[in-house]
Amino acid sequence: MHYETSCAMSAERRTLGLLRWYMVDKDIADQLRSGTMAAFLLDRYRAIGARVDAATDRAAHRGARFAVLGALAGGAASGLVWAALALLLGSGRMSVASAGTAFFALRTVGSSLRGAVAYGTRMFRTGLYLDDWAEFIEEAGGHRMRRGSRAAPAPGVVRAESVGYRYPESDAPALDEVSIEVRRGEVLALVGENGSGKTTLSKLLTGLYLPTSTAVTWDDVKTRDLDPQALWRQTAVVPQDYAHWPLTARENITLGQPHGGDEAVREAAVRSGAQEVVDGLCSGLDTLLARQWWGGVELSGGQWQRIALARAFHRPAGLLVMDEPTSALDARAEHRVFAGLRRLAEDRAVVLVTHRLANVAVADRIVVLDRGRVIQQGTFAELVASPGLFRELWSLQNDRGARPGPARLRPSGLSGPGPARWPCPPRWPDPPRWPCPPRWPGPPRWPCPPQWPCPPQWPGRPPPSGPTGLPWPVRRLSPRRPGRGPPSASPRPTCRAPGPCRPRRSG
Repeated sequence: MHYETSCAMSAERRTLGLLRWYMVDKDIADQLRSGTMAAFLLDRYRAIGARVDAATDRAAHRGARFAVLGALAGGAASGLVWAALALLLGSGRMSVASAGTAFFALRTVGSSLRGAVAYGTRMFRTGLYLDDWAEFIEEAGGHRMRRGSRAAPAPGVVRAESVGYRYPESDAPALDEVSIEVRRGEVLALVGENGSGKTTLSKLLTGLYLPTSTAVTWDDVKTRDLDPQALWRQTAVVPQDYAHWPLTARENITLGQPHGGDEAVREAAVRSGAQEVVDGLCSGLDTLLARQWWGGVELSGGQWQRIALARAFHRPAGLLVMDEPTSALDARAEHRVFAGLRRLAEDRAVVLVTHRLANVAVADRIVVLDRGRVIQQGTFAELVASPGLFRELWSLQNDRGARPGPARLRPSGLSGPGPARWPCPPRWPDPPRWPCPPRWPGPPRWPCPPQWPCPPQWPGRPPPSGPTGLPWPVRRLSPRRPGRGPPSASPRPTCRAPGPCRPRRSG
């Protein structure tokens, strides 16, 4: 009963463990609070906990009932034995000495029998768990990597020839007849929309996945024939989700495999921009990057990404794969990484996966993927000039729908860019309809403007509507005159509406 309940509630117990972790994890505490999810998660935790407790209580009640029935049966049997012993002793058929010997023998046998039953029950329950463990080991053996044992030197050419890959839980292929190659000293960029297969293809090139059809080769040797450990020692990967190892800064960069001493570590840190992070730590490379332990520190997302880049730059690998390597970096750090990418590619093959198309201009060739297929290949200039998905994505990234707004009035009289939500109205009336009449009595320094262009100094709010539904012209600035201060909005009347100009009021 306890075994059956444990098997039935195993998924619920794992869910409770995950909910406890998420509710106390500091990395998502801001999202938990800003999303006001505490009540929802607590309700879910209480509901699952109530189901687990109810199942445990039912199993305990069933076990208690069987235990009571067993105790009653055992007590009845013991009572019959003692009654028979008393009857024999009372009738004189058994002597007192024999009765005493029988008493102690029955006590010893009963105690031993109860222990044997208890141990037998425990062994039976343990045997059920051992059967599950044996089935798990047997099933896990079917997932063991079956790779070759050939040595894997630094590759000169990594080639995929009509490869296909399908995830076990998916019916549609993630990649279908993809053929590409990347050579040492070359930068190859993989571009495409989400779900097009870029990350899957990069894992096939590094031997982390094996294709379901045809093969990926390193110098004409299939990756399935190479020793996986030797193959992965020749790969350096910057994944999208990089690990935050609770180790020192030095060990986070070397990954426990140092070479070249601290000079090599600092060189990789300089290339990735992580040297600024290391210089700001209290103990430099010996600083523990984990707040869970005493003396540890916590880095920001961008700082962790610099550390992840330094890991790949420090690793002496022949194939470098960078999957969205600058998604959390600022513009200066991103420029530093891509400016030095060509130097990194001198002695290794580089595969770059990114959605920022401006960054792929450093690549020698660009491969455009769509739904697991290669639909375009070429240089940056060729793909931008030719119609296709790449040019469409490039146009979308350079078109954000922003329009330049009119100028805004500043206190100093200088003009600046106005808000984009109040552009110059496209239906601004033609000024010649509003000529200044010859009987205008005002001084010559206040002329009625001969035309009404879009105001160069927009006040930053929508103009009021005139009687014809068109906006009124805004007030102009008075000209600066010798001996006066900066221009200011004139209180004198101007041509504000269609019709003859009116004289200035006195007082």
